[in-house]
Amino acid sequence: MWWQDLIDLVYPPPLLCPLCQIALIEEGLPGCRSCLDQLNLGWRCLDISGYACYSMGIYEQRLKELLGEVKYHRNYQAGMVLGQVLGLACQEESSLQGVDWLLPVPLHPNRLEKRGFNQALVLAEGIRSVWKRNIFGGAIRRHDTEPLRDQGPIARRRSLSHAFLLNNPTRLQGKRVLIVDDIFTTGATFQTMAGLVQLYQGIPLGVFVAKSPREE
Repeated sequence: MWWQDLIDLVYPPPLLCPLCQIALIEEGLPGCRSCLDQLNLGWRCLDISGYACYSMGIYEQRLKELLGEVKYHRNYQAGMVLGQVLGLACQEESSLQGVDWLLPVPLHPNRLEKRGFNQALVLAEGIRSVWKRNIFGGAIRRHDTEPLRDQGPIARRRSLSHAFLLNNPTRLQGKRVLIVDDIFTTGATFQTMAGLVQLYQGIPLGVFVAKSPREE
């Protein structure tokens, strides 16, 4: 009925947490406190080859499970929530206030077809929804590399050599570019992307949902 639509417009119903679909979310939060508490979040500054990078958790327990749901079970909503939490944290980080572009690490088309979406792009969209920054969509993954989680640091760097390409890279010249990815393990992917950004005179930074506990 039209009057119910009007009531919902004036008095919108409370929103359920997109992670558990049970509890209500509080204003200003992307999920309920119970679900967010389970992630054991903690903002960390990482120095990766001289680049300033940040992560908001450790890749273990519930955060590890949730990232697995995003990457392998097409849980788009969870990716958006994690991106929004990242965005809220980025808002408070003084060294990121001058960021001009969000640059999600791209997937090869073969991997994209299997997963349904690029989890790094979903994270960037979540960030943008709460922290208004443009997303640079000109990054391309040219080679479908073997899964990096099973490779050592040297093998990762070899696999990633020449794996990425930037279209219209002049847009990054003189800009602060925040590279967005889900997990930091050895930093090989980030360093490859950062090298490309720097090649075109951009200023690379990085943000991750989680860092590997092996890198503690």
